[in-house]
Amino acid sequence: KWAVLGILLVHVWVRPQLAVYAVAFLLPFLPILSLTYLLLVAMVAHWLQGQRLASRSSLLRTLAALFCLVALAAAFASPDKLPSLRYWRYYLAGFFLLALLLDTIQTETHLARVVSWALLAAMVVAGFSVWEYLGGAATNLSWVDIRVAAVRTRVVGTFDNPNMLAAYLVAWLPFAAARIFDKNSTIAVRLTNLFVTGLLGLSLVLTFSRGGWLAAAAALFVVVTLQAPRLLWALPGLILLAPLVLPPIIWQRLLSIVNLEDTSNMVRLYVWDSSFQMFFHNWILGIGQGLVPFARVYPIFQFGVVPALHAHSLILQLAVEGGIFLLLFFLWISLATWRIATTRWEKAPVWAVPSAAALLGQLVHGLFDHTWYDVRLMLAFWLLVGLTLAAYRLRLGETR
Repeated sequence: KWAVLGILLVHVWVRPQLAVYAVAFLLPFLPILSLTYLLLVAMVAHWLQGQRLASRSSLLRTLAALFCLVALAAAFASPDKLPSLRYWRYYLAGFFLLALLLDTIQTETHLARVVSWALLAAMVVAGFSVWEYLGGAATNLSWVDIRVAAVRTRVVGTFDNPNMLAAYLVAWLPFAAARIFDKNSTIAVRLTNLFVTGLLGLSLVLTFSRGGWLAAAAALFVVVTLQAPRLLWALPGLILLAPLVLPPIIWQRLLSIVNLEDTSNMVRLYVWDSSFQMFFHNWILGIGQGLVPFARVYPIFQFGVVPALHAHSLILQLAVEGGIFLLLFFLWISLATWRIATTRWEKAPVWAVPSAAALLGQLVHGLFDHTWYDVRLMLAFWLLVGLTLAAYRLRLGETR
């Protein structure tokens, strides 16, 4: 493992651009610390080689830098400074990834390579998760309530949690789906991407992640609305046929979303209430990043005997960890990226549409799950942000 990582670091030192491709492919396979080292080496090499930084008109890079600085201030203000600072280095890795994307993606070929490597990795993970389901892998009983839905196996792939796998798949599923509806795609390209979409979609279904399903539905709705709006007329019919077509286990899982007797739903409501109280009492700079500060402070506000490792919501988790300013910068970055992706999207639909769809999917899922609980998904978010801005600059020209 270390030999392979050493060889990779040598190549990245010579060609920092390779770090972007490496992260896109290796994100679901390497631990976050290894990915952080990779990005750190690439960024240092990038600076030492005298490469230019993204132009000063890059608002998103400035917002990302401010996001990291606020997180750093929150870490220093935390009652657990050292664990928070250790966690903050992953925020810095995300900023490095964004900077490298803006600096090294100079052509559409570079852009296509990043997406291709990411989709290849997603296919490997999805294929592994299907094999995992067929093998009847054991499922943590805390992930299901068999009284509501008789789910026996929830796949996790190369992640530690089915919800994290779902968030990863939602990030890349729109890039394959968008190619199916692209009018410039050949039959071979459409069939290939139909297979990729089917494989990733099957894996997503097998996660039985309700938040992931809602996120995927929102993402695919954006793809269809922008690229094939005539298909929307079939949506009411699909909704009416769903109870007849879907397997009972999936239908039960969907209905459990609004079932307050479901253990997961009840826990979320209690944890959200406790987390809101944590935020209101630490609203300026929060309690610090990571699980250690949360584990220290949460028992003070804990509702009854309901334990929690995190806030079960990315939006709420960011507010708790870094306060109101960290949350506002995250929302600003997300809205700015969405605006970039949806502004004159007709000029570059093959990049703009899936970027907008994937971003919306991440935000929808982030309402119901702490999708950055696996920190590698933080890098996936910055990959989406960087790809969106790179595509806009290449096709439409950079604007202030």
